[in-house]
Amino acid sequence: MLKRKKMPKEFWAQAVECAVYLSNHSPTRSLWNKTPQQAWTGRKPSISHLRVFGCMAYAHIPDQKRSKLDDKSEKYIFVGYDVSSKGYKLYNPVTKKMIVSRDVVFDEEASWNWNDEPEDYKFLLFPDDQDEPSDIASPPTLPITLQQSTFSSSASSSEGPRGMRSLRDIYDETEELSQSFNNLTLLSIS
Repeated sequence: MLKRKKMPKEFWAQAVECAVYLSNHSPTRSLWNKTPQQAWTGRKPSISHLRVFGCMAYAHIPDQKRSKLDDKSEKYIFVGYDVSSKGYKLYNPVTKKMIVSRDVVFDEEASWNWNDEPEDYKFLLFPDDQDEPSDIASPPTLPITLQQSTFSSSASSSEGPRGMRSLRDIYDETEELSQSFNNLTLLSIS
């Protein structure tokens, strides 16, 4: 199981535990094609929850443990079944911690690349330019010639859009009301 997913030898204990779990859920000839668990408990075990050892698993992060914009799942490696609950044992290779979770989505074809080192981001630091004067280059100025469009007439270019009045015209045509409103000025448009 470890060789198939190219996992390190540190997971041999989890691989043995998973192999025993799978053996107890597999039929044997010595028990007349019954599983050891079926012989012990008298009922046939379910195998719908069985997964490939070492495959990629994505465990759900509860709302209480994440903020609004955080990811809703984390990437783990499946390393076995929990005997005390209906959960899966998962290993996080980044934090190197084990968790048990029931809310898991599996990618049984994928496996973790153990040979890659974690991504090391290199940043380029710029020196302080505060002491030195900076020469800021301005874009070259080009002579721009404006040509009048053949589609517009000279009358329409001097006026604004049709049905609109300038703010200056509105102020010129309005009459100020009496000052009895405690410095509140109301405008009347005629």
